[in-house]
Amino acid sequence: MAVEPNDANELLESGIIEYEEEIRKLQQANLGEKEAEVTSKKVGKFSTWKKKYLVLQGPCLLCYSSREEAKKPGGQPKKLILLERVSEIIDGDFEKKKKTKNNCFTLVLLSKPYQFSTSSSQEKIEWIEAIRLAVEVAKRAGQADPPLTEAEMKVVDDFRRILPRVEDREGLVPRDDVTILRFARAHRFQLPFMLGSYKENIRFRGYNNVKSITMADVYHEAQRAYAYIPGSVDRKGFKIQIFKAGLCSRSRSSVRQMMKYLFYLREKELWQRQLRDVLLVDLAGLSLNATTNFINKAYFHLLIHIFPNSSGQVILFNTPWYIRAAWNVAAPLVPQEQRNLFIFLGSNMKLLHEWVSPDALPTEYGGNFQYNHEEWIRSRLAADNVQLPTTEPQPDEHFFSDIMPANIVDSGSKSEASAQAMERNAIKVGWMTKEGGAVRNWKRRYFILNKNMLYYYKSEKESHPQGFVSLDRETEIRSDNKNKLGIEVVTGRRTYFLRTYNQQDKDDWITTLCGVCASA
Repeated sequence: MAVEPNDANELLESGIIEYEEEIRKLQQANLGEKEAEVTSKKVGKFSTWKKKYLVLQGPCLLCYSSREEAKKPGGQPKKLILLERVSEIIDGDFEKKKKTKNNCFTLVLLSKPYQFSTSSSQEKIEWIEAIRLAVEVAKRAGQADPPLTEAEMKVVDDFRRILPRVEDREGLVPRDDVTILRFARAHRFQLPFMLGSYKENIRFRGYNNVKSITMADVYHEAQRAYAYIPGSVDRKGFKIQIFKAGLCSRSRSSVRQMMKYLFYLREKELWQRQLRDVLLVDLAGLSLNATTNFINKAYFHLLIHIFPNSSGQVILFNTPWYIRAAWNVAAPLVPQEQRNLFIFLGSNMKLLHEWVSPDALPTEYGGNFQYNHEEWIRSRLAADNVQLPTTEPQPDEHFFSDIMPANIVDSGSKSEASAQAMERNAIKVGWMTKEGGAVRNWKRRYFILNKNMLYYYKSEKESHPQGFVSLDRETEIRSDNKNKLGIEVVTGRRTYFLRTYNQQDKDDWITTLCGVCASA
């Protein structure tokens, strides 16, 4: 029987309480965010002071022309300063002139110092401290294997002790030290989350039969998209992957096939070689429709659960205004350590070249790296010992169907995913309230149990569901002990909390859901 995350304390003989306080301190040392209007200038003979709006975001400092430009969905920074390149932070004027602005501080980079002037001495102190912390974190992020603290080592040891009790008959997920550390760092050394993610990794790989995927299965997707570029690395030495998100269209199974190709890439070129990458996401052509939500959900699932701690940075460019607007709304709900992975650069290729040298980019992105994509594809066919496919394979209806249901992703029209269409073959329907995943408030939702998928809508007339729960034999349905009418649906990824409106409804839902799980 696989280990549930909530069973961690019972499995450990001792020690959980001892390091909980230390882990809490580690979490509080997280990189912060800050933004404010300042005046700035690049040090030089003809430099002048100009008003700028600074945004401290993850490992970089973004300089906008105004606050309005920074808040605008399509706003682009005028300058990007990589904090790992800051060699010194000076409290004062770099040029030490008698006549200068008040409340100055200077960032000394390898080639050019930049001066900033704040509105008060207190704000200057806050900026210096925030940037100093950000610089430390940014420089540590470049280390391949930062040393573990004593508290972190204890978590890793406890994780090793528990893993033999986690069922993985086919050996789908390695248990070597590198893989264990990937899960630990990805989930900030929180043992229950590490266990839950590890178990989800096993479930996902078994459900999707990932061992059988070869280049022949994703050949046509590979022809249209870039891969890991052999010999090409960013300024930190991470491998470079370019993902053209606009290739994910609404045509039948194209999203699923592209996710399959992305899984193949990370599995063969990154995970098995125990490497990390910088992911460049070209958002040009990505349409605004319901599919985008499932693309995001699927790719986040790959990054967080299936390939944890494998991306050093995710850089998004050619960003449509509506994607940036959606991110501005969603960002506060995303854990900060994951939020800091994502950097939006707009369509300014010069800013992209701050991260990745033009010598490491193909010509399409302003670079001069000589790269033969067809040659790479042939090398992967040879490595997988398969022949070049002569016909386009049939779309894989099964792959990722637990994350992206076929009747939503592959439907040609919204009506096929509507509540009314789902009701036609429904096992059970009804109203319940559901607790949110990010914002812990309760909302009334219309639930439809169709095959092994539990969908929930805002109303019976909605064209697309707000979300869904995939049910299988590993899913646990139980009564919520804290609420008389509450139901808990426990999956490998999350526990869903539901409430019915009377005891009869609760009993009926539990009986029906348990029956579906048992027969899945």
